[in-house]
Amino acid sequence: MAKVRYEMDEHGTARLFNTPQIRKLLRRRAETGADAARTAAPEQRDQITTRDGGTGTGTWSDRASAHVIGPAPLLYPAVDAIEAADR
Repeated sequence: MAKVRYEMDEHGTARLFNTPQIRKLLRRRAETGADAARTAAPEQRDQITTRDGGTGTGTWSDRASAHVIGPAPLLYPAVDAIEAADR
């Protein structure tokens, strides 16, 4: 039987995490979170936005990102919604 060995290719992994498909997925997750936060606080819904973060910084500079932006207490439902979508 042949032996299989895996060696991570960091350049390939970085390219994967910066594809249009991953950007689209991240944007959908951010929108899901923002919708949950807007539902939890309809009077402040205009303060909750999303944005495509482009690529991160530092260690994460080679990966796409998306962000939910708003007053911190309003974002707790956003985090819960994003985590629930991943289950």
